[in-house]
Amino acid sequence: MLPGAVTQEAFERELERDPAGFGGAMLVPYCTISFRSGIYAEKLQARVQELFPAPGAAPAVRNGEGVVMWSHDVGEFVAAEASGGSGGGDGAAVSVKRLHVYGSAWDVAADGFETRTFGTWRYITAGVGVFWDKYMRGIP
Repeated sequence: MLPGAVTQEAFERELERDPAGFGGAMLVPYCTISFRSGIYAEKLQARVQELFPAPGAAPAVRNGEGVVMWSHDVGEFVAAEASGGSGGGDGAAVSVKRLHVYGSAWDVAADGFETRTFGTWRYITAGVGVFWDKYMRGIP
């Protein structure tokens, strides 16, 4: 995770619990290469418009550039359980230099990072999941 980030689940719980707490915020979802987070950013933009109908009241939503690019910009990540965002850690930063990439085409993280690729089956199921979320969810 990026330092200071929260999981999607924790964010969505907090957004529903206290939407006013996000007024004027910049919300930046991210993923490996910013494809899935772009889909989520579109959905999130629609949701915050529902929660903040007054002009100018909604938080800004921007898609992150992806953790592969961030590895070049930021240089480190923190373990999810220590980020304070997943609900399981004490908030103490534990630096990691490791990230998952889908395959060799995306294996362009900065030098010094350990990358792990998903197996073929995981790659296929992730693609089906993205397709389902973008095109099929909500269709009776």
